[in-house]
Amino acid sequence: MLRIPNPGSDVAMFVRIFRDLHAILKDREDFDLDDMTLAMLERNNVSSQGAFGHEALRRSTREDRSRDPLYNQSKMYAELFRTLGWLQSTAGALRFAFSWLGEHAALTPDPRRLTEECLLGMAYPNDVLGVQGEHSIRVFPTILRTALALGGDITRDEMIVGPLSISDDRDPDAIASMIDRLRSCRSEFGRQAIEIANLSASRRISHVTMGNYTRFPIAAIQWAGWCVKTSRSMFTLTDAGRETLERLATLRDVRVSDFKGLPDGAKAPFMRLSAHLMLARAGFDVTSAWEGMAEDRAALSDLGVPTNPEPLFSPFQQIARREVNAAFPHLEREPNCTDVAATPRLVAVAAPGRTREKAMILPVPSAAAVVRDDETSSLERELLADFKLEGAHAAAVEAFARRHSNDNQDVFYPLVAALLRIVGFECRTSRRGVNYDRADAMIVDATDSIPIEIKSPGEERELSVKAIRQAVENKIILLSRRQFATTRGTTTLAIGFNAPNERSEVRELIGDVHTAYGFNVGVLDIRSLAALALTAVLGGTKLSLNGFTQMKGVVDVADLLL
Repeated sequence: MLRIPNPGSDVAMFVRIFRDLHAILKDREDFDLDDMTLAMLERNNVSSQGAFGHEALRRSTREDRSRDPLYNQSKMYAELFRTLGWLQSTAGALRFAFSWLGEHAALTPDPRRLTEECLLGMAYPNDVLGVQGEHSIRVFPTILRTALALGGDITRDEMIVGPLSISDDRDPDAIASMIDRLRSCRSEFGRQAIEIANLSASRRISHVTMGNYTRFPIAAIQWAGWCVKTSRSMFTLTDAGRETLERLATLRDVRVSDFKGLPDGAKAPFMRLSAHLMLARAGFDVTSAWEGMAEDRAALSDLGVPTNPEPLFSPFQQIARREVNAAFPHLEREPNCTDVAATPRLVAVAAPGRTREKAMILPVPSAAAVVRDDETSSLERELLADFKLEGAHAAAVEAFARRHSNDNQDVFYPLVAALLRIVGFECRTSRRGVNYDRADAMIVDATDSIPIEIKSPGEERELSVKAIRQAVENKIILLSRRQFATTRGTTTLAIGFNAPNERSEVRELIGDVHTAYGFNVGVLDIRSLAALALTAVLGGTKLSLNGFTQMKGVVDVADLLL
């Protein structure tokens, strides 16, 4: 059975962790697993025994590195990122550098489509991982094709017995034999268990371990929208999955064995052309590379190498570092992702001299790019749909608020974090059940991180004194544990469904807290936050931390609701 790196089952988190690693380590010529561990701890992406930061490192460290949880976690992430073609091994197997493909994944505003292309680009054997073995397979297309052949769905155990154990997915006889065997497993009671037991015995690995090797594939096919889970163990093809198979049928599947059979003079132009075509399929603007691509096509044509149909080949996922990098000496490190030179930004500032602790928010220009993920992209579409339907900013915000008026914690907390990311903050929710991570969410900044206390409408309709008290506790704990960089004067936020009313003692308490402790407490309701996010979506704007970090009082965004 094919063994795929298995650091977890949250693809969006894997992508975020990689981009965080790039932000911290991008200027290093290369780095090792310990460097990765420290970078992930800096961004609070890993924990050990309930702790974060330096305390997590202390609890994890073992004299025997094979028993060090954080070291092994970094090792699994590195293996996955090498599989995706984003990291390359340098002087040794456990020293790494970011690849040209990885630079694109790290710097593009929305890495989703490129990540999907990298999933489709995973093929074994390859020279990147040094995995040769006895399986010749392009992993995700084969899983999808198998599901289609079985009537449109596939189970975890069918993946184990079928596509992940096939000898050659380009051999029609091997495919036909696999499908017949899987159909027999469905029709004959107990046959599936026998197949699993035989595979377990021949591979000398348990059923549980084999199941672990499916965690990433199962997570990926759902994250990419190719399949949905329709029962405890069944995954059903979606329209997007079928469309992906149709698109793949128009491409020419090229593997390492095919590449090695090319004339020596064709290999470099083939890698360059394949990589640029891959970026084009992922939505990148490759017009600046058209001239070079035309030259590579001509060189391949002269050597008798076809380029039509378009090749499906991901060189940074298939070819060893020295050879693939030699084909790209002229390329700049930073990809041309998008032109954001004139993008305006929102800045929140506290309005001086106002009574009862009210704060205003005003727009100013900026050149920063908006970074999107699955949640923010979905919310942007939701906000735009409301705006198109209602025809006015205020009405759209009210419709959005009504729709979320009964949300509980599991929906409302991620909603708040995603809205803040749309506005332009790096905001992430805390992991449930981790006591060390006290705040419900955190705006992460190099110097002024902001803890957030969130109250869903299922908990309380209007923000109360309790929310302010907990926001203050969040601030105290953050200053004490130094989990993220912050200062005493940096605001701490309370965000809920409705703002406290004008006569609420909450507003007085905010002033009392500042007088007694010097803490700034800011308050946002869901309408204010949605108004900011919609303004950001409509105007391509972001909210800067400048000024916002010192905000004190209840935010007033009335001027934006026009």
